[in-house]
Amino acid sequence: MKTLATFNWGVAGYAMTNGKKTVEQNKRINTILKVVPNGIVFDKASNDGKDIRIPWDNIVKTSRKLKPQYFNIHLIENQEFEIWVNPHKKGNKDANALAEHLSRVINENATGVEDEGWS
Repeated sequence: MKTLATFNWGVAGYAMTNGKKTVEQNKRINTILKVVPNGIVFDKASNDGKDIRIPWDNIVKTSRKLKPQYFNIHLIENQEFEIWVNPHKKGNKDANALAEHLSRVINENATGVEDEGWS
């Protein structure tokens, strides 16, 4: 299914490896969200065209938005991103029901623990 993800964590992984200060940024990515046995995958969503893979133990929970086709995925270390299920894409006829279903499936499989020390 085609989704739009707004990632709110910027370059945290890069900064952890090189010691540079991070700048929080928002980035919109048109991608396909896949639920796989090990977690979720955003198809070809990185800057270099590779998949972004998020294992279940990095996902804390999801939360629904007031807008019907939206939900947030909350990750460990106080990171989160917003998902929008595009109702105009083929196969997404009932985008609200699809967003609700994805949110529920991700919540059922998420094993990450929210660490208050990151807030």
